Amino acid sequence: MIRVLIADDEPYFREFMIKVVDWESMGFTITGVARNGLEAYKIVEQNPADVFFLDINMPHTNGLELARMLREKNPQSIVVFVTGYTKFEYAQRALQLGVEEYMLKPFSKEEMISVLIKIRDKFSLRAKEARKQHQDRLIIKNHLFYQFLTSENVPDSVFFKQLKDVGIQFSNGPCRVSLISIDHLQDLKCSGVELDALQYGVENILDEITVINGFHYLVGLPEHMIASVLVFKDEQSAKSFHSTPYQRLVRLSKQMLNLSVLVGVGKQVPQYFSIADSYRSALAAVKNLSLTEKEQVVYADKMEVHMSKFEFYQIQQDEEILNELRSGHYDNIFIKLNQIERDVQACHFSNDFIYSIAFSIVSICSLYLTEIGESKQNVLDELNYYTDITSCKDCHKIFEYLSNLLLKIETYLQGQHENRAEQIVSQVKQFIYEHYHDPSLSVEEIAKHFFITDSYLRRIFAKQQKKTISGCILKVRMQQAKKLLGENYSTGEVAEKVGYKDTGYFGKCFKKYFGITPGSFKKDSF
Repeated sequence: MIRVLIADDEPYFREFMIKVVDWESMGFTITGVARNGLEAYKIVEQNPADVFFLDINMPHTNGLELARMLREKNPQSIVVFVTGYTKFEYAQRALQLGVEEYMLKPFSKEEMISVLIKIRDKFSLRAKEARKQHQDRLIIKNHLFYQFLTSENVPDSVFFKQLKDVGIQFSNGPCRVSLISIDHLQDLKCSGVELDALQYGVENILDEITVINGFHYLVGLPEHMIASVLVFKDEQSAKSFHSTPYQRLVRLSKQMLNLSVLVGVGKQVPQYFSIADSYRSALAAVKNLSLTEKEQVVYADKMEVHMSKFEFYQIQQDEEILNELRSGHYDNIFIKLNQIERDVQACHFSNDFIYSIAFSIVSICSLYLTEIGESKQNVLDELNYYTDITSCKDCHKIFEYLSNLLLKIETYLQGQHENRAEQIVSQVKQFIYEHYHDPSLSVEEIAKHFFITDSYLRRIFAKQQKKTISGCILKVRMQQAKKLLGENYSTGEVAEKVGYKDTGYFGKCFKKYFGITPGSFKKDSF
């Protein structure tokens, strides 16, 4: 709303001004009504206004003098003289003061509306120009800061002056860059979501929750990424700062914007001259998050330590996988893959490092096929390793791909022997018949017993049996329960014998399966 003050020494005209138009419907609100110039100025000091409708001839302070005082206080304000005098010197003085309109009493409602429309249009134009100036300044700031963050060399003094001109200052204290990335960005683009608005929301949240003794800058980067640049006043300020705002940002973005964000916290550097190093480490950290997805905030310092340790570990794992291939112990290989995947998830490695692990395992498989004289084209002809692996959206997909690769090798090498999946399913069915009375019997426990992943077990079981493992367990338990109820066991005894700790829950399952309660079934049987 555009704020309006009316000043006139005639009571009936003040009343006329208030009622002549529906101010609010036109985007205006009256914040003050004064009887003279002095009273008007006092009101403005307490309740600032944007537009002033002033009578020229008023006691204490006339309209001309009041206009001069108001324009000095706020040069952007708009003054409209409302007077019954047509003297040329009044009009000339009004022009000198930069008065927008000069209305002669009496005037009609239509004249008033016309003046208000002009004023409203002028404010709209100002707001549009201000937004454009702000946007232009923001674009320049983001561009300069991005150059600074990605520069291989320290910029010169001219560049730093340009940064200062757009409001960026640096102290001699430590600096740290963190990068915030919108998760599943491509999916959001395809869904037509207004990404600029989401990015603006994330920036506002982070700006609100970050408290620092120094400077905090938010920089818009390509692909809707945001750089959070912390410039601490001194070493002590850096030590007392905790990275909790980023954890809160993840939580609040989900709560307020229904948006998942990833944060890579770069390593701290001693001064702003080294800020590009912090940026690069933050970039490596946030890129890593897009694959691991176990955490939404990762610290570059911790990630680098893990990577140096894991390189030695991976050499050992490659050797063990090759030995297991030579021995034909594929179950052990799947166990190792699961362990490597868990270790990778826990260590927050970069995407490139995870890809290198995957390529290394593919190379081991290729080496083994060469050793046994098999043509790689015969076994792996449909696979395009590089494209397939680098197109995986998360870490689990990469290891699922590797599991499928090893399964393909195993299936091919088994030749005419019984398919491994059929063997497992047959053994699992037998295992269920032998252990249906165990309350802890579950898909996960069965998978552990056979040293395979539960997802793999579910997949092959459903393919072979056209039903789920859980469904198979339930069927065996219900059939056994039906048999036992016919042998004069109590409902509680039967529940315990078929693997249910809770008799009530057993009763619900039995009724859902057979359409009758255990008690009713027992009565009908006898």
